Amino acid sequence: MGLRDRLRRVEKTAEGDTVVLVLPDTGEEVRVPFDAPMAWAVAEWRRETGQDVEPDPMVDRMTELMARGAYEKNPDQDGRILSGGSGGH
Repeated sequence: MGLRDRLRRVEKTAEGDTVVLVLPDTGEEVRVPFDAPMAWAVAEWRRETGQDVEPDPMVDRMTELMARGAYEKNPDQDGRILSGGSGGH
């Protein structure tokens, strides 16, 4: 099996467990773990209701992406988790 075949297999495996977000300011596509948007939404809800939020690098990264207006690339295909952004909806 060649390197290209291996890369395709790795990419296909990763697609099932991730969500693609698009940053409107650069057009960059960022792949994040499938549960990252939900973890971010729960953390935001906890903050808004005055509850403690455990430090989590994944949530921090999602906070950064959402501040930049990130939106899901294929919300109909992946299932809508985020509600922000103006593109791709």
